[in-house]
Amino acid sequence: MTATIPILSSKTVNAHFDTQTGVLFVSYYGVLDASTSGNLYQWIEQMKDVVDSHGVRGLVFDLRKVVRFKRDNLYTAAEQSQRLSEQLDHRIYPIALIVGNYYQEQMAKVTLLVTHDSERREIVRSMEEALTYIGSWYARN
Repeated sequence: MTATIPILSSKTVNAHFDTQTGVLFVSYYGVLDASTSGNLYQWIEQMKDVVDSHGVRGLVFDLRKVVRFKRDNLYTAAEQSQRLSEQLDHRIYPIALIVGNYYQEQMAKVTLLVTHDSERREIVRSMEEALTYIGSWYARN
């Protein structure tokens, strides 16, 4: 994957935009809290013009290495997602959330409930399923 846009890299979140596929990839690690989500959304906000100029096709959030979701993350994720949606009008982008176990799946479902935009989001089990979902979303829409 070619990332020509600056990469976000920290102990708890890594993110990069693949200019060839048009997909923004985000991987979380360890404990997912408000600070981690805030850092990600701040990076996306700073990069939005550059990323949009390359043609975003979708977003993939990989939650498989998350061991715990802190409650404050839900509020921050909902608030930041709403604000970013208004700025980017990125509601048109499909979003895949990759989970590896039942706990992650349940927390992803809660996140979908609080962000109020589940028709463009899908919970999947692998990167292959995530990319297939993004492709099929465009075929349907």
